[in-house]
Amino acid sequence: MTFREFLHPRSRRRRRFRNRVLSVAALLLLLFVLLLWLQRATGPRKVSEQDIASVQLEPPEVAAARSQGKALAAQFESRAQQPGFDPGEEDRALLRSALEHYRSILIRMGSATTIEDRHRHGELAARYDTLAAEVLYDESREAESAWRLAAVNGDHDAALQALKRAVALQAEINRDFPSARQASPNRLRMLEREVQRLRSAPLLTGALDSVSEAEEALRNDQFDAARAAFLRAQNHLRQLRDEFPDLAGETASRNERVAVQLLDVGAREIAHRVRGLVAEARRLDSDGDPGGAAALYTDALALQQRINTEFPGSTVASPRNVEDLERDRQTVLSRPLADRLQKVLKDLDEALPAATLRPPRQLAPPMPWRWRWRQASPGAACWTRKQSSAYVFSTRSATTPGRSRNLSSGTCSPCPVARGGQC
Repeated sequence: MTFREFLHPRSRRRRRFRNRVLSVAALLLLLFVLLLWLQRATGPRKVSEQDIASVQLEPPEVAAARSQGKALAAQFESRAQQPGFDPGEEDRALLRSALEHYRSILIRMGSATTIEDRHRHGELAARYDTLAAEVLYDESREAESAWRLAAVNGDHDAALQALKRAVALQAEINRDFPSARQASPNRLRMLEREVQRLRSAPLLTGALDSVSEAEEALRNDQFDAARAAFLRAQNHLRQLRDEFPDLAGETASRNERVAVQLLDVGAREIAHRVRGLVAEARRLDSDGDPGGAAALYTDALALQQRINTEFPGSTVASPRNVEDLERDRQTVLSRPLADRLQKVLKDLDEALPAATLRPPRQLAPPMPWRWRWRQASPGAACWTRKQSSAYVFSTRSATTPGRSRNLSSGTCSPCPVARGGQC
């Protein structure tokens, strides 16, 4: 369809289509014009100086607080640049006033506070907190030094008091001056842990003393006393774990070692019995009672095997001990035979010098397994095998090879015909 036909349609259907297209085009043009007007009415435009003067961007008290804060901070910085500067109460007051002015700006403006004001407030807060916490930090360090000195001198009460004061001062720094360089949560945790160590020192000392007492009792073979001392040590460590949970790791490791030593008491007691049986067995063996000594060695061997089975982690459990006891037992059991052997050898040594020795008899060469007297005539006789120092003679016919019959049995006699040493 051409443009002319579009403007002057002949049919009703084409006229409706033309009217619809023209309506849509007019609507789009109207919307475009409306958007242009809105953009010009609400978009950026040139602002005059009178308009700028008529608009107030921040309250006047905010600008005044900023100017006063800057002046006070500059005054403090000029004093800090002087040689030999030692900040005192007046200097801290200057910083505190400047910090309060900037804090009022943050409170007044809220989220509209400029980045510069926020940054300046953070710098002043860190500077003021560092100066204000300096005295408290020095006192805390002095208290820590006093604690270490008292601990070296063995004054438990003085050390505990000094350490508590150091903890209180460090906690005050962390709470009131969080931006200070001296604020340290790690140092506070370390000091608190040392306080718990000092408070738990009596219980820990009691546990260590009980362990030392038990070890001394074991060296003296006092097993009941050692067992009681180890039980007291376990009670101290259990109380230490309940009252001071922060020291649970160290307490658990000590308690495990004490439990192993307590189990080792039973093994050592059995090992003591083994040593007693071995000593008695050696005495019986020296007294000439190998049977009784072997029985004691058997009992000691059974006890050592019990130690290895029931207390495999003990210091006295060892397969080598079982081997040594078994060797000693067999040595005792073989002693009578060894004595008899020694006696026989001794008698032989005594009889050899007086004996009359003859030269050895010439032995005949061994008889072959089968002797045959080979000859061409049938019915040749030969002996085949030995029967109770007699020989069975058989005859074999040349015409019937493989068959033979026994003739008689008798003693061996020289061959009537010798051919090269064979019959």
